Amino acid sequence: MFTKTLQNMCVIITLSLGFWSGAAIGAGMATGVSTEHAEIRKMIENQDHAKAIEILRELIESDPDNAEHYNLLGYASRGINDYAEASSNYAKALELDPNHKGALEYQGELYLLLNRPARAKANLEALRAICGEICEEYQDLAEEIVKYTSEK
Repeated sequence: MFTKTLQNMCVIITLSLGFWSGAAIGAGMATGVSTEHAEIRKMIENQDHAKAIEILRELIESDPDNAEHYNLLGYASRGINDYAEASSNYAKALELDPNHKGALEYQGELYLLLNRPARAKANLEALRAICGEICEEYQDLAEEIVKYTSEK
């Protein structure tokens, strides 16, 4: 138990150092994605959902008002088919930041998995209001809605 906690602390410290060194190197270059979150996204994409979830829960303990932590926790939870947990985390991300484009997109995709296309379309309209039809989140969700509709 102690070893596992120590390992997780080392991962968080490493991610944090990467974030801060990246911030120092790229000062003035706004990418919108922290190195910390990019590393967690890699874990999720590599199907290491359990590790991503564990780290995100620890990050939330230390930074409970970070909407992106909840968004990624929802994404990781959806990856292991825990739709209730995903839904709860997307809702929390949007409570903290109602204009969080990633959470609106991912929540919309979850709605499609739950056969709630009208709610997914409402998220698409919210994205249109926030960033128009040219932002990646809008385009990705629109594509998923088209796929969903063509399969039904």
